[in-house]
Amino acid sequence: MLPSLRNTVLNAGQPIKLPFQCRQKHKLRVPIQLLRSIPSLGKEGDVVEVRETKASPKKTLEQQQKEILQRLPKINYEEVRGKLEHLPTLEFTRKVLETQPSATEEGSSDNQGIYGSVTQSDIAMTLRDKHFLPIDKEWVQIDSKIKTLGSFEFLVTLPNTEPVRLQLQVTKHE
Repeated sequence: MLPSLRNTVLNAGQPIKLPFQCRQKHKLRVPIQLLRSIPSLGKEGDVVEVRETKASPKKTLEQQQKEILQRLPKINYEEVRGKLEHLPTLEFTRKVLETQPSATEEGSSDNQGIYGSVTQSDIAMTLRDKHFLPIDKEWVQIDSKIKTLGSFEFLVTLPNTEPVRLQLQVTKHE
């Protein structure tokens, strides 16, 4: 009698089944034919009943990626390259590191260290967010992370196109 009380609630002496427990008991079972032997279910070719969730086929990661790529809009890389060629210099602002001025550094604003750096990801994000260009960080080529104030060049190489040389300026954040 204890298991039946666990599935019911007494309301003025009348047992009432809880909705979530009813749903659990009446899950839809679907007959399927096994395409290969599964130790817990049966041999290849057997028809067995399983819950509906087990009967739905799972897609492989490759199938899911193909479907996602098919839903994405096609990118005209030549058009994107044309827009890149007409971009102005990209501007980044960073705080300057506090250092003791030495005799060689006085008067030069370049080569001052900055907090953080400017990376491929930063450049790609700026091109996407401010200029609405579909640029991946893997397409951006810089020599190394930019860790000082000044002007720098970088390349953007889109698939199946020639690289585009662009400029960026790192300035002091006030």
